[in-house]
Amino acid sequence: MKKNERRKQNKAQKRRLERGKQVHKYLNDLRNFSIVSVFITKNEAENLPRLMKSLDGFADRVVIVDTGSTDNTVEIAKQLGAEVHTMPWPDSFSDARNKAVELANAAKATWIAMFDADEVLDKGRELRWKLQRVTPHIGVVSIFHRTKFGHKFPRNCIWRPGKAKWMYRFHEHLLPETKGIQVVIDHNVDHPDDVGKNHDNDRILEMMRMDTVEHPDAPTRKYYYGRQLYYRKDAACLDVLKSVYDTSQWPAEAAQAAVFAGNFFEYQVEQIQDSDDPNKDAMVLEGKQIAANFYRMSIAKYPKLRGSYVGIIRTSNSDYERLVAAATALKIPESTFFDDPPRFYARESVDKFVKVINDLQHMVQQSQTTGAMQLASNAEAVS
Repeated sequence: MKKNERRKQNKAQKRRLERGKQVHKYLNDLRNFSIVSVFITKNEAENLPRLMKSLDGFADRVVIVDTGSTDNTVEIAKQLGAEVHTMPWPDSFSDARNKAVELANAAKATWIAMFDADEVLDKGRELRWKLQRVTPHIGVVSIFHRTKFGHKFPRNCIWRPGKAKWMYRFHEHLLPETKGIQVVIDHNVDHPDDVGKNHDNDRILEMMRMDTVEHPDAPTRKYYYGRQLYYRKDAACLDVLKSVYDTSQWPAEAAQAAVFAGNFFEYQVEQIQDSDDPNKDAMVLEGKQIAANFYRMSIAKYPKLRGSYVGIIRTSNSDYERLVAAATALKIPESTFFDDPPRFYARESVDKFVKVINDLQHMVQQSQTTGAMQLASNAEAVS
């Protein structure tokens, strides 16, 4: 009996010692826990105050690496308590970010966080608390990026030193260096301004083109390049977007590429309608048919983009197809791809879908009734 009691006491003592070690490790980890926030800047003097304020309680150090500001970005950063470095622009956002991390000397940090300098972190103290509870085997963390237009999508932007690296010249991605585990934390960083309002679009287009050359087997690089060409209303976008449709393993990306191609043909239709070409009616009809086919291709690849169905409603010459498109669009509750416009999910768009359904239901029913009557008349004549 005494032996059993001693065994129980020994086991209990071991458990207490183990719990004590765990508590000691936890407290030690908390003491050593640190976050370094690193940013690259150019002419961000207006945005730095709100950024720095949002980092209060989140970051132990804030490091600003300026790439050639002509305003007082550097002075304001210093006044707000950031560590400041400078470097020449390397003509690549990923190279700039990686060099900035190197200059920040953040190897001893628990986490490195890197957003954009014109963004605002939501509830920084809460995110710090969440990161303290991430297990050591997880190397990269995504949080949600929100824009003023309603886009919301996860983006890798927090990582343990040495566990990830930025890739690509533009629309750069943070990619794990090894096959480490990534997680998404339900937290937000906000972009309150127009995205890319200060960008040099010619320089950006060239960086995107170079990405397609340097990474020919990366369809997403072609997607970004084709999208940018589409924004510029450049017909060269069509070959690029078709290539994305044919090669991308991401169905939503391939489908959206087809939507952009359809949108481009609709743009061409608008130009033709405003012209004096004597054949413009036939050309408009052909352009709409081509656009509608691209929207059908999009739906075949990935039937969860409202933009595809909006295109069908605008271009299809079939009332029934347009009716089905409006009804199907309403069954998609939210945007599942970052370029499927949030405005198509707003109340105003929902009301438009309902109106299309109400208007077309009567026309389709009337057409079906007329068709049935004609069939009955033909049958009677034959008999």
